[in-house]
Amino acid sequence: MFGPTLKPGDIVIIENLPAQKPIAIRGAIEATVAVLRFLPLYSPDCNPIEMAFSKLRAFLEKTAARTKDDRGDAITLAIETFTPKECENCFRAAGYDFKSSENALANRCFRDRQLREMETTEADHFE
Repeated sequence: MFGPTLKPGDIVIIENLPAQKPIAIRGAIEATVAVLRFLPLYSPDCNPIEMAFSKLRAFLEKTAARTKDDRGDAITLAIETFTPKECENCFRAAGYDFKSSENALANRCFRDRQLREMETTEADHFE
């Protein structure tokens, strides 16, 4: 999946799960001369998505939504409250540097945020 985009010196960090350890996966990543590293067995502080899930769980507990429809609405609202800056903060708290990182996901998120900001700025000019 990442093979075509990886460059020598890139670092791929994956969870320490049996499904992600097959020799074929390791070989494909290492064939690109990228460095493969595994997270510790349980490391939510190194995983940006865990920080986001934590905020989502806290939001759901606060809304006390009990029915399926109410929970669906609460989840939608919770996701809408995540600003690009909050997403960036989750990555930063996990040790990613958005400005200089060669991390493909971080760079894409940063570019997407910049595009959204440009679209918002352009829309403001036409109102």
